[in-house]
Amino acid sequence: LLLGLAGSRSALDSEFTSRHNGTGTVDARLTSLYPYLHWTPAEGLGLWGLVGAGRGSADLTETVGGRFSTDIQMRMAALGARQELIGALALKADAFMVRIESDAATDLAGVTAVAERVRLAPELSGQWAMGDGASLRGRLEVGGRFDRGDAETGWGAEAGGALAFAHVATGFSVEARGRALIAHQTSAFREWGAGFAVRLQPGREQGGLSFSLEPSWGQAAGSAQTLWQAQAGVGPQAAAMRDPTAPVPRTPGWSPDGLALELGWGVALPGGTQVMPFGRWSRDSVQGHRLNAGTRWAVLDLPAAKADTPEPGDDGNNLGRYRGFSLMIDLFGEQVAGGIRPPERRLGLQGTIGFK
Repeated sequence: LLLGLAGSRSALDSEFTSRHNGTGTVDARLTSLYPYLHWTPAEGLGLWGLVGAGRGSADLTETVGGRFSTDIQMRMAALGARQELIGALALKADAFMVRIESDAATDLAGVTAVAERVRLAPELSGQWAMGDGASLRGRLEVGGRFDRGDAETGWGAEAGGALAFAHVATGFSVEARGRALIAHQTSAFREWGAGFAVRLQPGREQGGLSFSLEPSWGQAAGSAQTLWQAQAGVGPQAAAMRDPTAPVPRTPGWSPDGLALELGWGVALPGGTQVMPFGRWSRDSVQGHRLNAGTRWAVLDLPAAKADTPEPGDDGNNLGRYRGFSLMIDLFGEQVAGGIRPPERRLGLQGTIGFK
């Protein structure tokens, strides 16, 4: 069982042109909370759910009409399931609904916008050993979706997949992924994305160079992909949870919409610990440029308790060995700059604990 709470503070500064109201600007702020969970009640079955609520305000300024202020509210909910069927075949389904409202004010009407989506997709996945500690994993899914509300509406079909190669001895891995809307009743609606990642991550015993390069175009993974895989983490190279209500990025071109580069050097210490100074630079079409540098301290397999039952396949001789947990702490400085906003600087401390 995975439980979590995500919070967000969103800001929008936009300009508009209207035949009736001339030109103007909209400034909006929204603060939201998203409790979520992922539960595996039985082998091969995964369930997840996410709800959200937010409140804020919006200011509308017109060159001919003056200035108007109103409160805004947001409510959303999403849920999904993944059931393994036969062999490498699984079936996934998810749905979400989001509703945004603005209150009526003097000379300003209230507005309500709703968007809903339901998806169903079979998934085919597999893993193949290639010898010498190397393996290849693949995933392919093709499914249907139904949209309704005040955004795109109608039936559609989308396809997605991923292919990953990993070599355990060297810590080298390559992953490519893609996703595309292959048909939709809203004929002018387009959505696709692609990305790949190249990583070199040494083990704690030998240390050495750590490297990752991750470009992406468009929306390379579905909105709920993080919850499908039940991934969680913070800090560099950790999976980031996506908001199912987030706007679709612009139509991708040859230049990546997102790009992340991380370099580090791990120094192995006694007791299964490792210290790794690192630097990371990233950019995307929304957040701008982000640069951070710091040090990661990792401890793996800390002793917690002795196993009192045999593992599958054990003959009973390993009952004295320890089970434990892993600990990773990042201390870093960061600068964020994008568009016309002044640079933001912060000092961060993040930690992750994993139980075994």
